[in-house]
Amino acid sequence: MIVYELIPKLIRAALNNDKKAVESISLMIGRKIKKEYPQIASEIMQITANSSVGADTLRTLDLTPAPVDRETRSQLVKVEEPIMVEEPILSPEVWHQLKDFLLERELLERFLEEDIVPPNSILLSGKPG
Repeated sequence: MIVYELIPKLIRAALNNDKKAVESISLMIGRKIKKEYPQIASEIMQITANSSVGADTLRTLDLTPAPVDRETRSQLVKVEEPIMVEEPILSPEVWHQLKDFLLERELLERFLEEDIVPPNSILLSGKPG
């Protein structure tokens, strides 16, 4: 079985809250990619191992514990893994305007030192795509 064929099964198991199936499918994926992607396979194995002993899956990321409310013990932040987003397709003119806007935001402190308040929003208009 190819790794790609396991992805729909993993998604179904996750959406059905079937923890045992998620763990077993994850282990299969980890074993299948071990030679080509040893670091990813190791991370999968570590996540699965921590999950089976009841540990927080975020511990595998070497993050410090999230702050919690003293009274309710509820977490004060939500930790999310970044999602890779494809670069937008923009005309050269719009791309230039966007880069200028982002540069102004990066140089915000310098602008404020000179009593210049750069815009804090940008409006893009036109046909989609």
